Amino acid sequence: MAFTTQYNLVAQCVTKVVTFKESDNGVRLASVGTGTIVNDGSMILTCAHCVDENVNSGILINNNIFRCESLIKDNNLDIAILKFNQKVGKPVPICSASDSNDIKIGDDSFVVGYPLNCKDQVLLPSTISSLSTESIRIASNVNHGNSGGPLFNTNGDQIGVVNAKHGKLSELLEQFSQLPVPSMTINGVNTWEVLQQIIHEMSQNLNLGLGYAIPINYIRMVSPELKQYL
Repeated sequence: MAFTTQYNLVAQCVTKVVTFKESDNGVRLASVGTGTIVNDGSMILTCAHCVDENVNSGILINNNIFRCESLIKDNNLDIAILKFNQKVGKPVPICSASDSNDIKIGDDSFVVGYPLNCKDQVLLPSTISSLSTESIRIASNVNHGNSGGPLFNTNGDQIGVVNAKHGKLSELLEQFSQLPVPSMTINGVNTWEVLQQIIHEMSQNLNLGLGYAIPINYIRMVSPELKQYL
């Protein structure tokens, strides 16, 4: 199914969520995720794990960083809402309670975001593969950077927040990459350090064709605090 019409309706509602550090040499991005503009246009819905309390957070629009504060950060639910002191764009269409409950296995859907720190926005077609109260499993090549981004139904309404890709292998690879680096030098090259870099890149890029999203209705159900903004 083509999503051209639906994408044109929501493209400006999806933005890149960044954490960044400032120094005398300028701004360095620490991490990149995705979020959607919600409520009155001055708030961003994203994943809690996309927001680091130890560094600055914001969104990136046309290479301009807009600073924010964390209005809500629910680590158990893995959902956060960022608040700005100005409107940053058009709010995304969010599904009604009935539309959220009407999701069925086999339905077409699509994801919009910034996987692998792509400069340009990326649309990924997806299919609803399985459902539970707290999770939507989708057949889609979501990757690092899609976290916090929207899952849309065929009407262009946001029905979920993408929060993970399938499989523990990427987590194991990431753990391995954090191990202390022993001295294993060949021809002046630390082979262990090179291996760690390769493993880190593999963990960021590995995808098994399945991803997960937190249903909007589940967020509303378990968090009255978040519900008031959705």
